[in-house]
Amino acid sequence: MKYADMNWGIMEAVVNKLGGTEGVGRFLSGELVVTPFANALKTWRTIKLGTGLETEVDFFNALRKSHCGIGDFAREMIGDVKSKAESEVELIVLSGDELGYKNCYIQHVYDRAVKLGLDLCPAEVGPQLRLQYADQPEGEEIFIAMNPIVDSERRHRIFCLSCTDGRRRLDSELYATLNSECRLIFRRRK
Repeated sequence: MKYADMNWGIMEAVVNKLGGTEGVGRFLSGELVVTPFANALKTWRTIKLGTGLETEVDFFNALRKSHCGIGDFAREMIGDVKSKAESEVELIVLSGDELGYKNCYIQHVYDRAVKLGLDLCPAEVGPQLRLQYADQPEGEEIFIAMNPIVDSERRHRIFCLSCTDGRRRLDSELYATLNSECRLIFRRRK
């Protein structure tokens, strides 16, 4: 057999996913098209990068002007944010649960999302999303799926956006484990 690791249980799962033997026939005839996972996901929000904020001071001033708080480690991390040419990025929100994980290492979730056709966000998404997400619901906390930045205590961190008591904040979170309800922001691959 060409696919030695395939067994009847896997074959049955594929047939069931396609809608039984009728679905398999429609798939083989070209009538049924299976959409890749990432393409089937709805864009959560589109934001602009490269908006003219190039230095730490530019980002701090913009956050202050927008009445956004900023955590100490997030403040450090902004120094590593590199602004790119003006562009738009489509953002997708997924939880560990939606990617098939319970409590796990963030890297496992990243690896699965990339395999499914999503990309990690550039670090600039953290502060830019904070500035452009003025309607964040009370109590929401979301994490930016990004390459971690090393803080002054040599710990790896990612950006986190929160809204508590009506106050929007840009914070950071340790790059380590994640519970299944945590929501991560990924970038749609172009």
